[in-house]
Amino acid sequence: MIDIEKSLQCLFEEGRVFVSEADFQFAYAWKIKELYPGANIRLEYIPWLHDKNMHIDIAVFINGQLVPIELKYKTKEFTGIVCNDNITLKNQGAQDVGRYDFLYDVQRMEGITKSGLYPIEKAYAVLLTNDSGYWIKSNKSGTNSRPVDDEFRIHEDIIITGQRAWKPETGAGTRRNREAPINIQGNYHIIWNDYNPASECVFRYTIVEISA
Repeated sequence: MIDIEKSLQCLFEEGRVFVSEADFQFAYAWKIKELYPGANIRLEYIPWLHDKNMHIDIAVFINGQLVPIELKYKTKEFTGIVCNDNITLKNQGAQDVGRYDFLYDVQRMEGITKSGLYPIEKAYAVLLTNDSGYWIKSNKSGTNSRPVDDEFRIHEDIIITGQRAWKPETGAGTRRNREAPINIQGNYHIIWNDYNPASECVFRYTIVEISA
């Protein structure tokens, strides 16, 4: 098996700011290969036996096991020099959609892990972001002021489990291609960890570990 926390820390020791999710995906896959040279790494792997329409960001084949890893990389606007690189990050916004997509990754990883079609002991969903809206709890209170994505919140110390759905008043644009509720079978305690490649550029990341 591989140590997800250790491998991420080894990547972060390089102090890089990734310019896109694809950049993060490639860099992390490369780091896993460096740390575990005997592993077979596949990007955008299709698990044909489980779902021919599914793509897994990083599939690690090691010691007779498949370790599926889904990544999300969400940014807010940043411009600066980090590790001698001139970095410009876009303000992606749409945290409600980003939260849904991350929990959808968790649901997908539960599905393939529990299908019994592949030798999987653990699967992972990872979110890396410099947008504090993901890790800070909303200060809204009261039934009528709850955000439309209240059930998709993934702030520090929350427990994610059960069915998660949009509030009825959610706009059609937000729901588009994401109408279905998400069903989380396990219980996942969301903990955020710091990654600070530069004093003016603060990232945090969370890892959800799905066990068979």
